[in-house]
This record gives sequence, structure tokens and C-alpha cells, in this order.
Amino acid sequence: MKILIFGTEPAERDEIRTYLCTHGLEQVDFAEGVLNMDTVSSTRGYEIIWLITNSIVREKEARALAECGVKYIVTRSTGTDHLSVQALRDNGICAANVPVYSTGAVSEHTVLLLLALLRKLKYSMKNTDRGNFTLENVMGKELSALTVGIIGCGKIAISTIRMLSGFQCRILVSTPHEKKEVNDLVTFTDQDTLLKESDILLLHCPLKKENYHLINEESIGQMKTGAILVNTARGGLVDSEAVLAALKGGKLSGYGFDVYEKEDDYIRTKNPDYQDKIFWELCGRDDVIYTSHIAFYTDLAMKSLNELTMQNVISYALKGYSENEITK
Repeated sequence: MKILIFGTEPAERDEIRTYLCTHGLEQVDFAEGVLNMDTVSSTRGYEIIWLITNSIVREKEARALAECGVKYIVTRSTGTDHLSVQALRDNGICAANVPVYSTGAVSEHTVLLLLALLRKLKYSMKNTDRGNFTLENVMGKELSALTVGIIGCGKIAISTIRMLSGFQCRILVSTPHEKKEVNDLVTFTDQDTLLKESDILLLHCPLKKENYHLINEESIGQMKTGAILVNTARGGLVDSEAVLAALKGGKLSGYGFDVYEKEDDYIRTKNPDYQDKIFWELCGRDDVIYTSHIAFYTDLAMKSLNELTMQNVISYALKGYSENEITK
């Protein structure tokens, strides 16, 4: 059984190849770049392919993969919105993800962004770089006096809640499924109440058709004037143009984001010719902090992601399926 792997760094490859080969894979190869219609022909002859979130598989890609003989996809990610499950099913391809890995990585990054925004860190660092050591416009806020609203209550959200509880702030959560393990730390409420009462809004929910542009002109209008927004979940949850307008108008006082709706056009590249006026205007603001989809990227998280993705591969090779399949 042969596998073609997209989206790994050269330093990872020897370990991955050795592990998979010693567990029965007859051939392990690595591809440069991402999977798309220009590169799909390279998968011919491979039964399994390994992807990350910048490889998009919709109907035409799924059909082409099936024609190349691909039977199984493993994605080194928890999120699966880059894969069309229905298109994979229609073309006889199964796929598996990594439901849980190092939840602390994204949670820590989320807290990092919100604290940096509260303390105006970007603006302050620019001042010191210019030799300005005054207190002008750098007064921050203390998290303990604020209300944090979280949309979503999966494993990453629960990790963030536990971290935030140490700051003694009030925490509101809006979710379809309340979790008993954080009952003592949060107040569960509806989304409208959460938007109205939160000083800081964190997004920890998956991207689905029904919550596309969850944060838009209308929902921002419900928020407190001067609220801070942090998105470390999925770019499509946020209408970036509406956020930029809210920052300019003073409705929002800060925005931290690690994901962007159109990031597939530039992410993991250097000096891209990326023409997106909204994106660059956001990045240039002192009240905005952008990180390039790195919230997950820690030593522990990558070790866990690789190990669990390899387990999905081995499970399929030995049993013909994985317990983590998303196409069941």
C-alpha cells in the first residue's frame, strides 16, 4: 500500500517515513506544495493521501482523486471544512481526521492574543522601537474586571475556560451542548445575551454552513462598544470587512485573528503577491494583531498531530478503516 504526503516539513519526513514503513506501508512519498487540480495527477497510483487544511477537496478534486485510484484521505487537522464529505462519499473515498490533539496550544495562543490586545502590546512595542518610552495611549485593562464570552464549548474551548478561570474573570458561554465539567467556571447563556454582555469575544466553534460570517455587521452591532474580538477557530466565521468598519468606527477596540477566510491564497508562502485590501488594512492597524495560522503550532501539538495521523493511516492499512473517519 502506497501513501503520498502533502504539507510536511523536511525535518519531519524521515521519522514519518520510518514509522509508516515499519508498520506495513510499502511506499511512503512526499509531495511539495498543496493538493489542487494542478497537482492531483501526482496522486495516481497512491491508495492513501495525507493532507493539511490548505489542500481543498471539493467535487472536482474528489472526482479526479478517485480517477487516480485514491481510496483514503487522512487530514492532519481537527477541522474538516477543507474537505467536502459528500463529494468524497459520492466518489467512494473515505477520510479521517484528528479529533483531538494538544488542545492547550490553541488555548494558550488565544489567551496570548487577548492579553496582548488588552495591554496594547503592538502599539507599545512600536513606541519603544522608536525610542518613545512615555505612557501616552498605552493604558491597558485588567482581565479580572472583564467579562469574556466564548462561542462554542468543545475541548479547545474547555481548555481556554480553565486557563481564563485563573484570571478570575466572568466567563459566559454560548453552545448547543453544555458541558458539565465547566459548570462551576462559566455561565451558559444564549448568544444574544453573550454578545451584549461580553467585553471580549472568543470564537471556539467549528465552521458550518449555518454559522458562516457569524460575526457580521448585525452581530457586531449587538456587542458592547469597545469590545475585543479574537478568532483562533476558522476564518469564515468572521466578515472581515464588517470587523474593519467596526474598528474604524470605534465599535470594536481590538481584533486578534490567527485565521483568515481567504488565507488559502497566501498561507505558508513568503512575500506573496496577495491583493486583499481588507486583509492588509487590518494587519496595518495598531489595534489588530494577526498571526499566520500558527495557534496550533507547538512542539507538543505537532508531535501529537503526526502520531495520531499516522495511527489513522496504520489503522486503515491493517483494518480497512479508522475510528476517526468523517465519511461514515
